[in-house]
Amino acid sequence: MPEKVWWVMAVFGSIFVNIIIMIYFQLNKLAAMEELLSDVKLVQWNKSVWGGGLIGRQMRLNGLAMIIIMHKLMNSRGEIPPDADKRLSSALRLQLQALYLFSYANGAALA
Repeated sequence: MPEKVWWVMAVFGSIFVNIIIMIYFQLNKLAAMEELLSDVKLVQWNKSVWGGGLIGRQMRLNGLAMIIIMHKLMNSRGEIPPDADKRLSSALRLQLQALYLFSYANGAALA
C-alpha cells in the first residue's frame, strides 16, 4: 500500500481511539467533575440545558474543559470563582487537557 494510505489509516485509527476515550470520560468521569464544581453557575446551567444525552454530555464536558483550559479568562469575566479549576485533582485536569490536546492533534493531522 502507498504511504498515504497508511497515514490515513493511522489518523482514522487515532480518531477512533479519541472517540472511545471521550465516551469513557462522558460516562465515568463527567459526574465526578461536575460534583466537584457543583456551585459554579456555568456547570449548573450546562447540566440543566443540555441534559444527559450523548450530545448533552459532550457539551457538558466541553464546558468543563473550558473551565480548566481558560480559567483565567473566565475568572476575569466573573463566570467562575477564582479557585474553580483547583478543585479538580491535578491528575483529572491533566487527563482532560491531554484528551483535548489529542483531539486537536487529530484535527491538525486531517488538515
